[in-house]
Amino acid sequence: MPGIVHAPVVLLVEVLGLPTALKFVRRFGGGRVSIPRPARLKPEGAIVQAIGIEAAKALCEEWRGLEIMVPRFAAYRRAERDRKILLRSSQGISARRLALQFKISERHVFQIRAKGRKIRLPRRTIFKSGDP
Repeated sequence: MPGIVHAPVVLLVEVLGLPTALKFVRRFGGGRVSIPRPARLKPEGAIVQAIGIEAAKALCEEWRGLEIMVPRFAAYRRAERDRKILLRSSQGISARRLALQFKISERHVFQIRAKGRKIRLPRRTIFKSGDP
């Protein structure tokens, strides 16, 4: 058996699709997973329990018999968290409540808000100046 194979994020998403890849990463991210050959895939196995039989079969076809290092998708998950914080913040939810909900400090919520204001593009209007 060749050592540990690093599973690239792009390939995981290509093989599993983004929602299933995220489920897989939530369960196994940052660790090693032995991928069985398709014939040895068991319904009670951890992979099948995490992502379902069809997705597990696709995973087995790509990395059959290998031990893979599963990425954490940290940058993607952080960006998604920040997007949710900005959305909920725009709905009037307080920094304190957001900090508790996302298990981060209030100061970090303020930093995410500030960063969001800097990168947000100005709203475009369908009206020309002077029109309603």
